Amino acid sequence: MVGLVLASTLLSPFTIPLTMTALPPLLDGDYAGSLHQAAHTFGPGFALTSVLLPCGAGILCRLLLTARSLRPLLHATPMAALWGSLLLTYVNASGAPGSFLHQPRPLLLAAAPTEATVVCALSFTLGHLAARLLRLEPSTGSSLTLACGMNNSSAGAVLLTTTLPDKPYLLLPVPAYGLLQKLAADRVVRVTGGRAGGWTPARDGALRQDQAVRPAGAGS
Repeated sequence: MVGLVLASTLLSPFTIPLTMTALPPLLDGDYAGSLHQAAHTFGPGFALTSVLLPCGAGILCRLLLTARSLRPLLHATPMAALWGSLLLTYVNASGAPGSFLHQPRPLLLAAAPTEATVVCALSFTLGHLAARLLRLEPSTGSSLTLACGMNNSSAGAVLLTTTLPDKPYLLLPVPAYGLLQKLAADRVVRVTGGRAGGWTPARDGALRQDQAVRPAGAGS
């Protein structure tokens, strides 16, 4: 999964401008003009400075640090990543409610989670189908499914706030999409863990019961 994430990161200076160039024909009015202008203004530079360079800096630090200095960092990383994800989700969502409450848009409120659901489900479904077609093992198939489904929605939030700062309500799909991603990823991990013989409460209870009734000296 790390290899797939690194590959998509390395390709981001090409894929982000390509996506931004392909979207304007689907939009109307100043939306299309703003996005078309942003595609020429940002270009590969946005992905290079905001995505690729931070990723490269992290890999370089990982290679330069010794095993002894890495140990406490690796223990603290999961909790730091959790709080960082919560903070990032809050920041991404903070610009939308004020504008929406000032000028309610019921249609947009209904369309935002619907769009996020469709896109999120499509990403995970395509990853799952690819794993099935390739006949991958459950753990490998899970990695492929997660790599396809866990897209970087924060980059989209940055693009929206920089290219369309006068339309903060467009950020509504971003927190919805991020929340759905986490729920879908949790489901993929749980299902794959069960198929691969991973730990589950039921399996742990059955194992304990089997050990309790097994005669002394019986082989495992």
